Amino acid sequence: MARPREAVGCRTLICRKADSGQLNDLATRPCAIFKRPQRHSSVTYQGHRRETRTPFRIEWAVMTSAQIRAAVRAAIESLRAEKPPLKFRTIHERSTAQRLAVHLEPHFRVTWNVDCEYDHDGQVRKTLEGIAGCGGRKTDYILPDIIVHRRGCEGRLNNLLVIEVKKNAAEDACDRKKLELLTRPDGHYHYQFGLYINVHGGKCTCTWYKDGKRFE
Repeated sequence: MARPREAVGCRTLICRKADSGQLNDLATRPCAIFKRPQRHSSVTYQGHRRETRTPFRIEWAVMTSAQIRAAVRAAIESLRAEKPPLKFRTIHERSTAQRLAVHLEPHFRVTWNVDCEYDHDGQVRKTLEGIAGCGGRKTDYILPDIIVHRRGCEGRLNNLLVIEVKKNAAEDACDRKKLELLTRPDGHYHYQFGLYINVHGGKCTCTWYKDGKRFE
């Protein structure tokens, strides 16, 4: 029987499917994680036996596509309902992104971190192979508008959502390429989901990405 394994750089345990030893489908199936407790004990969960410490908490390491979309919709509605309201037509898109991140945080704060313009990949500066040259870029350095991830951790299990926000731009070629590369299954980051948000006045239009391509 496959054993749980400890995620690199994280204080969590990711459950494997007992029958095949493969990781749960991160896009559709929730997987429980055990936060490291204080005293040693034995825990059995869904057929897995693990020596751990107690007391412990079980939390959801993975959110479904429907849950993520609902969280984003709720955050956008909260953003639009702010008093006094943001002047979407005149403020910079970075201001909109920052306020959106504030409203996203309550929906992800249990096991995820929501950060704006986070430029680290582990201990080094965040780069994306293949993005240099797009829009006059001279380097591979990137600064995503918003990411939902686990700080200090790497890989798909710890990269949930990357968001790019633009004002009055139905499509931005460089952001599209960035989201395709960041969500590629064979990429370094392999974010589970990518999202492009076009803010036009008080309306937000969302375009979703998964596995390196758009999806509805």
